[in-house]
Amino acid sequence: MRRQPPLLECLREGALAFREAESILVTNFTLRDKGEGQLTGKAADNKLVLAVLDRLKNNPLFADVSFQNTQDAGGHSREVTF
Repeated sequence: MRRQPPLLECLREGALAFREAESILVTNFTLRDKGEGQLTGKAADNKLVLAVLDRLKNNPLFADVSFQNTQDAGGHSREVTF
């Protein structure tokens, strides 16, 4: 079986951490040559961000998953950015 390029495999595995019914989206994805990456985005609340974080941490294909922070998106929105 032919393997996907590393970038596509990383995107696929990362996408599996998100659930269709959750109000969370990625606004930026960066993958560096060393295999390190970063996600930024918006979510309805902190709980959703932490749920995705847990799913990423539980994926054995990702190592050293860490969380930076969330902050209010601002304006009249209740969303948070991560």
